[in-house]
Amino acid sequence: MKQYYLLVSFVCVILSMSSNFYINCLYIFLFLIFWIIKIRVQWYFVMLLLIVYNFNFLKKEIKQPKEYILRVLEVRENYVIATTGEENIYVYNIGNISINDIVEVKGNYERISSFKNLHTFDFSLYAYRNQANFQIYTSDFEIKAKSKSMQATLYNHIQNLENEALKEYYDAIFYNKKSQDDGNDFFYLGGFHLQFFIYLLSKVKKLNKALLEIIFSFLYVLFFPMRFFVLYFFIKGCISFLCKHLNDKNQVGAITMLLLFYNPMLIYHIGFIILMCFSYLRLFNVTKRMRRLLHFFILLPIQLYNFHYVNLLTILLFRPFQWIQSWILMLSMISLFFPSLGIIFDFLYHQVGGIGSEIPETFTLIGKPHLWWILLWGILIYQIISTNKRTPILFLGILLIYHLHMDRLNLFGEVMFIDVGQGDCILIHEPLFGKTILIDVAGSLKYDLASEVIFPVLRSKGIRHIDAVVITHDDYDHNGGLKKLSQLVDIDETFNSVEELELSNITLFNLNHSEYDDKNDNSIVLFGSIYGVNYLFTGDAGYQVEEEIVNMYSELKVDILKVSHHGADTATSASFLQKINPQIGIISSGKNNAYGHPDKALLERLEMKKVTIFNTQEVGSISFFYSRYFHLMRTGDKKFGIIKR
Repeated sequence: MKQYYLLVSFVCVILSMSSNFYINCLYIFLFLIFWIIKIRVQWYFVMLLLIVYNFNFLKKEIKQPKEYILRVLEVRENYVIATTGEENIYVYNIGNISINDIVEVKGNYERISSFKNLHTFDFSLYAYRNQANFQIYTSDFEIKAKSKSMQATLYNHIQNLENEALKEYYDAIFYNKKSQDDGNDFFYLGGFHLQFFIYLLSKVKKLNKALLEIIFSFLYVLFFPMRFFVLYFFIKGCISFLCKHLNDKNQVGAITMLLLFYNPMLIYHIGFIILMCFSYLRLFNVTKRMRRLLHFFILLPIQLYNFHYVNLLTILLFRPFQWIQSWILMLSMISLFFPSLGIIFDFLYHQVGGIGSEIPETFTLIGKPHLWWILLWGILIYQIISTNKRTPILFLGILLIYHLHMDRLNLFGEVMFIDVGQGDCILIHEPLFGKTILIDVAGSLKYDLASEVIFPVLRSKGIRHIDAVVITHDDYDHNGGLKKLSQLVDIDETFNSVEELELSNITLFNLNHSEYDDKNDNSIVLFGSIYGVNYLFTGDAGYQVEEEIVNMYSELKVDILKVSHHGADTATSASFLQKINPQIGIISSGKNNAYGHPDKALLERLEMKKVTIFNTQEVGSISFFYSRYFHLMRTGDKKFGIIKR
């Protein structure tokens, strides 16, 4: 066989990225036509293989679990992943639990939900890709059976270690007790700490590397929870050891196929992406020095796309870091049995861990790269690989410089209603060296919105600096996140009262000039026109304020209205809607909020006036992208629209 496995693996990747059964049928049909014309042999086997694979993408009905006796799979920092035997469940408010324990939980199952902000981490999607659709906040739980498995015994031993550094290290690399958006996790997610360790053993002891990978895989799942890289090592080892007749290209193709047949959602796992990119790179005839440089060029966009943050020195020194991490792993294992060596481990662990934090901000890039940027980057990498010339590196440098200033070089401006649940936070980001402001910075007693939601949104857009923050009024759901956010991002000015705010191309005017007894009615109400589209940001202002505004500004017309007070029936009267005649109403409210927002009567008024409603608890964030010539809209759940002027 030539490169048949490699070719079929590419098709499997395309089918996984599509994830649509019916569209995939078309892809399979077109590919089979190509196969029959060009290759001819074994087309029926390939057809059967792809059809079987495509059945993974048939839509399945998601049913609420009925089983409340669960087996614990993993213990994370703030929750436990357990299984009913058929599906995984995220369990909260549970403690003193170990891996493989059998527990009975009490409470109500609910669908996993999360903040949906365009281009940022979506926890509900992450959970779905890990075969979990439901979560439960337990009111009580009972341990039915304590596990005596090797995994549980070792986990309990590690949790009781006196050496905090050693415990923290094991929790990070073996139990994944780290933040999901930690940009330095690719060492662990791809298993590079173990990969280099296996390589060293094979060189020093002259052992068969493939056999070592198989043995290490068995040992790992015996003592620790299953990880992607363990499956990768096992499949890679088996194919290398048992299928020596396959050439390198077909071996890589076979590994890709088997991994995706095991779980098609691995296509989104950063470890899978990195390891397979490195595997495909080895198929090309490039020098050792060039290969190391290409590792940097491959890791950089993967890191930026997934984490929106990259430490350039960390990935530039990828190989030395991998070497150091492998030695730290070996030392940690020795320290587990000889605690006196823990002092040496402590020193090395904290020294290496501190390197990333001490690197100046000059060496960091932030922002999620645009699709065109990724495509150009990929084409240039292919040019380097196929020609072995260094000229494309110059153009990669230009793309790198562009990305460093991406927040200032955007051709389109943006008005974004960030999904912060029951609160307000609106981003206005002007194009081409324009200014960036926030209207309100919501806080929550349940979440750290500033660091968990608002800052990741800013970072995904490459924003390091805010020119101004306007706080419409003194309520925690409007200003509670300001203090924390100011520690994460440079903020020039904060306004608690303002009559006029001039940006580079936009001027915002406060339409509320009176004083009221109710602090909600004292909200700053900002009006701005952006290339013919009029916006009104109302804070929590009520009926009285609306009446005064339409009396004072009788010609006021609004296209996009931020519906006041999260959709409460204290504002947005029928007469107000009649006067301003908005096209779109934005409601910022949280799922299952205690106030029942948005109010049913308010929704009826909006529908009666034929206002198109977008509620953040339903669609996530709402972004309006604008230029001189057109205005586009995109929601957190990927809805798209064009705004008429």
